[in-house]
Amino acid sequence: MTQNKYILAPVLVGLIVALTANTSAAMADDSTVLETTVALNSQGEYEGQFDTLIAAVQSSDPVVQEALSSQESNITVFAPTDEAFDEIGLDETNVDQISEQQLTGILTYHVSEGAKTAENVSSVDSLQTLNGQNITVQNGTLVDQTNTSANITVTDIQTSNGIIHVIDSVLIPETQ
Repeated sequence: MTQNKYILAPVLVGLIVALTANTSAAMADDSTVLETTVALNSQGEYEGQFDTLIAAVQSSDPVVQEALSSQESNITVFAPTDEAFDEIGLDETNVDQISEQQLTGILTYHVSEGAKTAENVSSVDSLQTLNGQNITVQNGTLVDQTNTSANITVTDIQTSNGIIHVIDSVLIPETQ
């Protein structure tokens, strides 16, 4: 009987882990781009990597938050990490010092209509963004209006209303 306990315990632990993973996956399928970004930022390997992006969304025009959280949206988001924002002198403590209009322009420059996988992104020459300007795509690298390049470091994070790709630079639209 003692031997059966030692065999049964790992089986039960495995079953619980499997059920928990399936529940988490099911919840992730219902999570929007914004909810997924907040969840990624709060735990696991991406913990604390999107503090500035989240603060920027909160400080921008509410239209940004609506686009990222609406179940009716079908979008692709290029999400810069905190390290990318650091390169341009921004963090979660000073992002609100940029005007709401400028911040909204920058954030909507990181969003494209339609859920595009990394394969879809790398197969086009440019992407139109929600702010109306284009991002050039060169061999899978994104190039903004100021000739700054952003590499996609994590691809195809699926959400209920689109896809997130993590990038290593902040893209700046021409008017910023």
